[in-house]
Amino acid sequence: MSDPTQPLIQPTQDSMPAKVAEGSFGTFATTVSTAGGAPAQQMMVDPWKTLDGLKKIQVKERIDVVEALTNIEMRNKYDIYDANGKPVFFAGETTDWWARNCVPGDCRAFSVDIATHAPPGERPLAPFLKVTKEAQCTCCCFNRPVVEVTANAAVPHSIGTITNPYTCCDRSFVVKDEQGAGLLEITSDCKQPGVWCPLPCGACKEIKFEVRDAATKERVGSMTHIIPDWFKFALTPDVDNYDVDFGSVSDKRTKALLLSAALFIDFRYFEQGGHGRNKNHARSD
Repeated sequence: MSDPTQPLIQPTQDSMPAKVAEGSFGTFATTVSTAGGAPAQQMMVDPWKTLDGLKKIQVKERIDVVEALTNIEMRNKYDIYDANGKPVFFAGETTDWWARNCVPGDCRAFSVDIATHAPPGERPLAPFLKVTKEAQCTCCCFNRPVVEVTANAAVPHSIGTITNPYTCCDRSFVVKDEQGAGLLEITSDCKQPGVWCPLPCGACKEIKFEVRDAATKERVGSMTHIIPDWFKFALTPDVDNYDVDFGSVSDKRTKALLLSAALFIDFRYFEQGGHGRNKNHARSD
């Protein structure tokens, strides 16, 4: 069996790693530029250690000019920042064109890779997380959506799932570990102005989600969906931001699941998807 602490991508002889940081889920390579304009080299970064130290993150979706001009659903891209505004991760959709544009939003598959954020001009070499939803026919309480979150160590393995149970009004998500045990419940009140009248101003620009412990029902964190500004809203109305407060959540795997849940919420309720499905709708199913 391969060693899960070994990197997915081995450095070449001409580009040896400057540093190796090992975590319980493996090590991952990111290309970085040295100071003074020296040639780029590979540095081994432990994204799980980075995630472990985060208290809050902000997920910002990028504008895609092609999508804005053509209304063709392109692959989503997200920059993920820490509480101080420093970029820490990058999430990129890998879903094919057919699933993005030809399958109804409730049924479409999607996949997103999450990697350590690289400096401008450089690209991450290996994602440490993969968020995947299979294509499935969903209608009301039938066949509810399920997302699997996989750690891309030397031996990829699931760290948990996120489900979207049926509710009459409120939006609800359940985060489970790899054994299927409930960890967290994420819910939003349907009476919020942002649900029924989404606009980039006042109370209409936000939808708040509470994060509660699945066993005790105590609030342990929060998540907020945010419409950025009028310019982005007019140009590409399905570009949104998410503030995630980990609160008392300290386990890095659970934090990874919460980050993945923010992406799932975006795809589930705030993406146009195939067949012209509108975003920012007030449906709870």
